[in-house]
Amino acid sequence: MKKIIAAVVVLILVIAGIWYIASNKEKVRTPKTIEPLDVTLGFYNDWLEALSTSTSKTVSDLLATSTVTGSLRDSLLATAEGNINNAKNAIFCGDTLPSRVRAKIVYEEASSTAEILLVSKYENASSTNILPLVKLKFEAPFWRIDNISCSAGDVAPAGEFDFMQTGQLLRQVPAPYNSNDWHLVYSEGGRQGFVAVLQFTPESRCTMNGTTTPCDPMSLRETATAQVNGTATETGINVISLTVTE
Repeated sequence: MKKIIAAVVVLILVIAGIWYIASNKEKVRTPKTIEPLDVTLGFYNDWLEALSTSTSKTVSDLLATSTVTGSLRDSLLATAEGNINNAKNAIFCGDTLPSRVRAKIVYEEASSTAEILLVSKYENASSTNILPLVKLKFEAPFWRIDNISCSAGDVAPAGEFDFMQTGQLLRQVPAPYNSNDWHLVYSEGGRQGFVAVLQFTPESRCTMNGTTTPCDPMSLRETATAQVNGTATETGINVISLTVTE
């Protein structure tokens, strides 16, 4: 009988020991996904620092596989040929470096693809005639930069460019947008889900029911279809004219 009790006690102690080890074993944690805008800003800030100051970072360091796709990494490594300055044109779309890096979301589809437009600040406004358009793809658990294209002729002086789009007026939009602002949700290039923040000035003109007046945001209607003409800046669209079509 005593042997049986002893065996039971040993069995209980073994089970308790296994449970204790299992419960205290370090859990595997899913890495937190960094948003595409943050990935882009981090990438460009690292390159800006490396190109502006003395750094021990190599081209390979700056092209970490957690930040860029393998194909883009290979392309930029070939362009750089071991010298970070050789990659300046491909990354910043010009020889002139910005004084500060800024960017805005052009398009984002959850857990799929995103496009970020660099709207950086330059000491000389004439340097902003070409903007890098950064395309990212989601490779779980990371957003990675897959392509950087340089678009010439899209930018007017002072870093602004023409905006002419038709879409739906919305105020109730998800974060990071502010529901106090009006937004135009539109399609471009066959893709849906583009969002532009509308900014009204005393010069903005709105046409509704055939009558044109200075824009009164309070008179706009949720989900109304409208054509917006304006200039795009890093914070939104400065509305020149808005015409409600239905």
